[in-house]
Amino acid sequence: MPSLGSVPYLNALPLLEGLEAATQTPIVFDSPARLHERVLRGEIDVALLPVISYLECPDLRLIPSTGIVSHGEVRSVKAFHEKTGVTLANCARVHLDTDSKTSRRLLKLLLLKKYDRDLAEIDFVESAGDADTILQIGDRALEKSHFGNASDLGAEWQELTGLPFVYACWMSRVPITQELLTHLHNAKMMGKQSLEDIAARQKLIPPDEALSYLTQNIQYDVEGPELVGLKMFFDWVVELENQNYDTSLRFVA
Repeated sequence: MPSLGSVPYLNALPLLEGLEAATQTPIVFDSPARLHERVLRGEIDVALLPVISYLECPDLRLIPSTGIVSHGEVRSVKAFHEKTGVTLANCARVHLDTDSKTSRRLLKLLLLKKYDRDLAEIDFVESAGDADTILQIGDRALEKSHFGNASDLGAEWQELTGLPFVYACWMSRVPITQELLTHLHNAKMMGKQSLEDIAARQKLIPPDEALSYLTQNIQYDVEGPELVGLKMFFDWVVELENQNYDTSLRFVA
Protein backbone atom coordinates (compact mmCIF):
# COMPACT_ATOMS: atom_id res chain seq x y z
CA MET A 1 0.00 0.00 0.00
CA PRO A 2 1.43 3.45 -0.86
CA SER A 3 2.36 5.76 2.03
CA LEU A 4 -0.35 8.29 2.93
CA GLY A 5 -0.14 11.89 4.16
CA SER A 6 -2.56 14.63 5.11
CA VAL A 7 -2.77 18.17 6.32
CA PRO A 8 -3.47 18.10 10.09
CA TYR A 9 -6.55 20.30 10.25
CA LEU A 10 -10.08 19.68 11.51
CA ASN A 11 -11.45 20.13 7.99
CA ALA A 12 -9.49 17.09 6.79
CA LEU A 13 -10.86 14.65 9.35
CA PRO A 14 -14.06 13.73 7.46
CA LEU A 15 -11.93 12.54 4.54
CA LEU A 16 -9.83 10.31 6.79
CA GLU A 17 -12.56 8.52 8.73
CA GLY A 18 -11.61 4.85 9.05
CA LEU A 19 -8.87 5.17 6.45
CA GLU A 20 -5.95 3.96 8.55
CA ALA A 21 -7.88 0.88 9.63
CA ALA A 22 -9.03 0.10 6.09
CA THR A 23 -5.59 0.50 4.50
CA GLN A 24 -3.55 -0.68 7.52
CA THR A 25 -1.29 2.27 6.69
CA PRO A 26 -0.47 5.07 9.17
CA ILE A 27 -1.31 8.56 7.91
CA VAL A 28 1.55 11.07 8.15
CA PHE A 29 0.33 14.52 9.24
CA ASP A 30 2.22 17.72 8.49
CA SER A 31 1.65 21.36 7.62
CA PRO A 32 0.69 22.02 3.98
CA ALA A 33 4.10 23.42 3.05
CA ARG A 34 6.08 20.63 4.76
CA LEU A 35 3.76 17.94 3.43
CA HIS A 36 4.41 19.27 -0.07
CA GLU A 37 8.17 19.02 0.46
CA ARG A 38 7.93 15.48 1.82
CA VAL A 39 5.95 14.38 -1.24
CA LEU A 40 8.53 15.96 -3.54
CA ARG A 41 11.30 14.10 -1.69
CA GLY A 42 9.46 10.82 -2.23
CA GLU A 43 8.75 10.22 1.46
CA ILE A 44 4.97 10.14 0.88
CA ASP A 45 3.22 8.73 -2.18
CA VAL A 46 -0.44 9.76 -1.83
CA ALA A 47 -1.47 12.85 0.11
CA LEU A 48 -4.27 15.26 0.82
CA LEU A 49 -2.29 18.21 -0.48
CA PRO A 50 -2.93 21.94 -0.95
CA VAL A 51 -3.85 22.50 -4.58
CA ILE A 52 -0.82 24.69 -5.35
CA SER A 53 1.30 21.53 -4.95
CA TYR A 54 -0.31 20.26 -8.13
CA LEU A 55 1.04 23.20 -10.13
CA GLU A 56 4.50 22.97 -8.63
CA CYS A 57 4.90 19.20 -9.10
CA PRO A 58 4.02 18.02 -12.64
CA ASP A 59 4.37 14.38 -11.51
CA LEU A 60 1.27 14.66 -9.33
CA ARG A 61 -2.13 13.44 -10.48
CA LEU A 62 -5.48 14.37 -8.98
CA ILE A 63 -7.61 11.67 -7.41
CA PRO A 64 -11.14 12.42 -8.60
CA SER A 65 -14.13 13.67 -6.63
CA THR A 66 -12.67 14.35 -3.18
CA GLY A 67 -11.20 17.43 -1.52
CA ILE A 68 -11.61 20.28 0.94
CA VAL A 69 -13.88 22.94 -0.55
CA SER A 70 -15.87 26.00 0.44
CA HIS A 71 -18.91 27.44 -1.32
CA GLY A 72 -18.55 30.84 0.30
CA GLU A 73 -17.45 31.55 3.86
CA VAL A 74 -14.78 29.06 4.97
CA ARG A 75 -13.87 30.44 8.45
CA SER A 76 -10.43 28.78 8.47
CA VAL A 77 -8.68 30.88 5.80
CA LYS A 78 -8.77 34.50 6.91
CA ALA A 79 -6.92 37.78 6.62
CA PHE A 80 -7.10 39.30 10.12
CA HIS A 81 -6.91 43.10 10.09
CA GLU A 82 -5.06 44.45 13.10
CA LYS A 83 -6.51 47.97 13.12
CA THR A 84 -10.00 49.44 12.86
CA GLY A 85 -10.76 50.56 9.33
CA VAL A 86 -8.21 48.29 7.65
CA THR A 87 -9.62 46.04 4.90
CA LEU A 88 -8.29 44.28 1.82
CA ALA A 89 -9.11 47.46 -0.07
CA ASN A 90 -6.60 49.55 1.88
CA CYS A 91 -4.20 47.25 3.76
CA ALA A 92 -0.57 48.32 3.38
CA ARG A 93 1.55 45.76 5.30
CA VAL A 94 0.60 42.10 4.97
CA HIS A 95 2.08 39.06 6.70
CA LEU A 96 1.49 35.80 4.80
CA ASP A 97 1.09 32.49 6.62
CA THR A 98 4.21 30.45 5.84
CA ASP A 99 2.26 27.18 6.16
CA SER A 100 0.17 27.66 3.01
CA LYS A 101 1.38 28.48 -0.47
CA THR A 102 -2.18 28.12 -1.78
CA SER A 103 -3.72 30.75 0.50
CA ARG A 104 -0.83 33.13 -0.13
CA ARG A 105 -1.63 33.03 -3.84
CA LEU A 106 -5.36 33.29 -3.17
CA LEU A 107 -4.94 36.44 -1.10
CA LYS A 108 -2.74 38.09 -3.72
CA LEU A 109 -5.25 37.25 -6.45
CA LEU A 110 -8.11 38.74 -4.42
CA LEU A 111 -6.11 41.91 -3.83
CA LEU A 112 -5.33 42.17 -7.52
CA LYS A 113 -8.58 41.11 -9.16
CA LYS A 114 -11.29 41.98 -6.62
CA TYR A 115 -9.80 45.13 -5.13
CA ASP A 116 -7.70 46.33 -8.09
CA ARG A 117 -4.66 46.69 -5.85
CA ASP A 118 -1.14 47.18 -7.15
CA LEU A 119 0.78 44.40 -5.38
CA ALA A 120 4.02 46.35 -5.76
CA GLU A 121 2.58 49.00 -3.44
CA ILE A 122 1.83 46.48 -0.67
CA ASP A 123 4.62 45.56 1.73
CA PHE A 124 4.57 41.79 2.36
CA VAL A 125 6.40 41.74 5.70
CA GLU A 126 8.25 38.88 7.37
CA SER A 127 7.06 39.65 10.89
CA ALA A 128 3.40 39.54 11.90
CA GLY A 129 4.19 42.28 14.42
CA ASP A 130 4.91 44.69 11.56
CA ALA A 131 1.68 43.94 9.67
CA ASP A 132 -1.71 45.60 9.54
CA THR A 133 -3.14 42.40 8.01
CA ILE A 134 -2.17 38.82 8.91
CA LEU A 135 -3.12 35.82 6.78
CA GLN A 136 -3.79 32.68 8.83
CA ILE A 137 -5.12 29.29 7.84
CA GLY A 138 -6.32 26.04 9.32
CA ASP A 139 -7.05 25.41 12.96
CA ARG A 140 -5.30 28.58 14.17
CA ALA A 141 -7.58 30.71 12.01
CA LEU A 142 -10.65 28.68 12.95
CA GLU A 143 -10.02 29.10 16.68
CA LYS A 144 -10.22 32.89 16.35
CA SER A 145 -12.65 33.06 13.42
CA HIS A 146 -15.33 34.88 15.43
CA PHE A 147 -13.03 37.61 16.71
CA GLY A 148 -11.89 40.92 15.34
CA ASN A 149 -11.97 42.51 11.93
CA ALA A 150 -11.20 39.92 9.26
CA SER A 151 -11.75 39.06 5.60
CA ASP A 152 -12.85 35.48 4.91
CA LEU A 153 -11.03 34.38 1.75
CA GLY A 154 -13.60 31.74 0.85
CA ALA A 155 -16.38 34.33 0.90
CA GLU A 156 -14.20 36.83 -1.01
CA TRP A 157 -13.47 34.27 -3.76
CA GLN A 158 -17.13 33.30 -4.12
CA GLU A 159 -18.16 36.97 -4.34
CA LEU A 160 -15.54 37.56 -7.04
CA THR A 161 -16.10 34.46 -9.17
CA GLY A 162 -19.42 32.91 -8.17
CA LEU A 163 -17.54 29.61 -7.85
CA PRO A 164 -16.43 27.29 -5.05
CA PHE A 165 -12.81 27.32 -3.96
CA VAL A 166 -10.85 24.07 -3.65
CA TYR A 167 -8.14 24.20 -0.98
CA ALA A 168 -6.83 20.64 -1.02
CA CYS A 169 -7.28 17.41 -2.97
CA TRP A 170 -6.04 13.87 -2.74
CA MET A 171 -3.10 13.57 -5.13
CA SER A 172 -0.69 10.81 -6.05
CA ARG A 173 2.81 10.73 -7.50
CA VAL A 174 2.65 6.96 -8.09
CA PRO A 175 0.15 4.66 -9.84
CA ILE A 176 -2.57 3.61 -7.42
CA THR A 177 -4.91 0.68 -7.33
CA GLN A 178 -8.67 0.58 -7.55
CA GLU A 179 -8.58 -0.78 -4.01
CA LEU A 180 -7.02 2.42 -2.67
CA LEU A 181 -9.44 4.57 -4.69
CA THR A 182 -12.27 2.64 -3.07
CA HIS A 183 -10.77 3.12 0.39
CA LEU A 184 -10.50 6.89 -0.16
CA HIS A 185 -14.07 7.10 -1.43
CA ASN A 186 -15.38 5.01 1.45
CA ALA A 187 -13.51 7.17 4.00
CA LYS A 188 -15.20 10.28 2.60
CA MET A 189 -18.64 8.67 2.64
CA MET A 190 -18.10 7.40 6.19
CA GLY A 191 -16.83 10.81 7.26
CA LYS A 192 -19.83 12.65 5.81
CA GLN A 193 -22.08 10.31 7.77
CA SER A 194 -20.06 10.79 10.98
CA LEU A 195 -19.77 14.57 11.20
CA GLU A 196 -21.51 14.73 14.57
CA ASP A 197 -19.11 12.14 16.00
CA ILE A 198 -16.09 13.92 14.51
CA ALA A 199 -17.26 17.23 15.95
CA ALA A 200 -17.74 15.61 19.36
CA ARG A 201 -14.29 13.95 19.32
CA GLN A 202 -12.25 17.00 18.35
CA LYS A 203 -10.94 19.32 21.10
CA LEU A 204 -10.18 22.47 19.10
CA ILE A 205 -13.49 24.33 19.39
CA PRO A 206 -16.85 23.60 21.05
CA PRO A 207 -18.61 20.61 19.41
CA ASP A 208 -21.57 22.67 18.15
CA GLU A 209 -19.22 25.13 16.46
CA ALA A 210 -17.23 22.27 14.95
CA LEU A 211 -20.37 20.65 13.58
CA SER A 212 -21.51 23.95 12.08
CA TYR A 213 -18.08 24.38 10.47
CA LEU A 214 -17.96 20.83 9.06
CA THR A 215 -21.52 20.94 7.73
CA GLN A 216 -21.96 24.55 6.61
CA ASN A 217 -18.50 25.89 5.74
CA ILE A 218 -16.64 22.85 4.41
CA GLN A 219 -17.68 20.61 1.52
CA TYR A 220 -15.91 17.45 0.40
CA ASP A 221 -16.95 16.79 -3.21
CA VAL A 222 -14.88 18.03 -6.15
CA GLU A 223 -17.04 17.83 -9.26
CA GLY A 224 -18.15 20.20 -12.04
CA PRO A 225 -18.30 23.67 -10.41
CA GLU A 226 -15.40 22.88 -8.13
CA LEU A 227 -13.21 21.87 -11.07
CA VAL A 228 -14.16 25.06 -12.92
CA GLY A 229 -13.10 27.11 -9.88
CA LEU A 230 -9.91 25.11 -9.51
CA LYS A 231 -8.93 25.63 -13.15
CA MET A 232 -9.66 29.37 -12.86
CA PHE A 233 -7.41 29.59 -9.82
CA PHE A 234 -4.62 27.73 -11.62
CA ASP A 235 -4.88 29.97 -14.69
CA TRP A 236 -4.82 33.11 -12.55
CA VAL A 237 -1.74 31.89 -10.64
CA VAL A 238 0.06 31.47 -13.98
CA GLU A 239 -0.94 35.02 -14.88
CA LEU A 240 0.07 36.34 -11.44
CA GLU A 241 3.51 34.76 -11.41
CA ASN A 242 4.22 34.59 -15.14
CA GLN A 243 5.18 30.95 -14.71
CA ASN A 244 4.87 28.21 -17.29
CA TYR A 245 2.83 25.88 -15.08
CA ASP A 246 0.79 23.13 -16.71
CA THR A 247 -2.77 23.98 -15.62
CA SER A 248 -4.48 21.05 -17.34
CA LEU A 249 -6.31 18.77 -14.94
CA ARG A 250 -4.43 15.46 -14.82
CA PHE A 251 -6.17 12.59 -13.05
CA VAL A 252 -4.97 9.18 -11.95
CA ALA A 253 -5.90 6.47 -14.39
